[in-house]
Amino acid sequence: MPSVIASVVGFSIFGAVEGFTPIFGVLRTPQFHHPSQLLFYALLGIAAGLVARLYARGFYGAVRLTDRLPGHIMLKPAVAAVLVGLIGLALQLNDARVVDREHPTVSVGDRLDAALDALVSSSVSWLPATDARRRVAGIVGLSEVITSYRRELRKNLQLLSRVGGATTLIQQIVGASSPLANHPVATVPFPPGSVVLSIERGSQLLFPDAATVIHAGDVLSLVAPARDGRELDELMRGTHD
Repeated sequence: MPSVIASVVGFSIFGAVEGFTPIFGVLRTPQFHHPSQLLFYALLGIAAGLVARLYARGFYGAVRLTDRLPGHIMLKPAVAAVLVGLIGLALQLNDARVVDREHPTVSVGDRLDAALDALVSSSVSWLPATDARRRVAGIVGLSEVITSYRRELRKNLQLLSRVGGATTLIQQIVGASSPLANHPVATVPFPPGSVVLSIERGSQLLFPDAATVIHAGDVLSLVAPARDGRELDELMRGTHD
């Protein structure tokens, strides 16, 4: 009974925080369309019963075997835990090949918006992050993505707090002939008091740093002194003389 109570309480707390969607995806089972499919379910039930019987015999057989083994009763679970860990290492359970191929993944180098798009489009609460060798390097959850966005937003708000006087918000597409194209943010001679807020590149929303390279076609959003607004707008479009 204590284990049942602990399981119910633990799952309830987890579901309240992370949601009650399946943790490891949804199992796709055949849909029932015709009574003839009942034969399949009957065979499946017989197979499940045989497997359950085999599991029970194996479980109690293992219990009887461990009872005959020498050693203290507290030492045997520790030995079993070590064996399970060794089996996990042997099977390389952290390899991306054990992940359902139909489950979406993100690469370690992907940006936050790519992870957010995958989470929203697939209606899952987490994504495995894989490295170049297709090995699982970590887990990206919706809460981590939101936290990172909040961190970047807080950073931009801190930059905005340093901007004083009459300012204007400029949002413009960087033209192919713009001198900003193919240059890092740090090398662009923006007027004093200017702050680059974001760069929209296709479906990606970037929060640039000094090393971020501006590309032609990027939608650049920044705040700058109002007196420099027109000049910056022409500079980004590439029509500045």
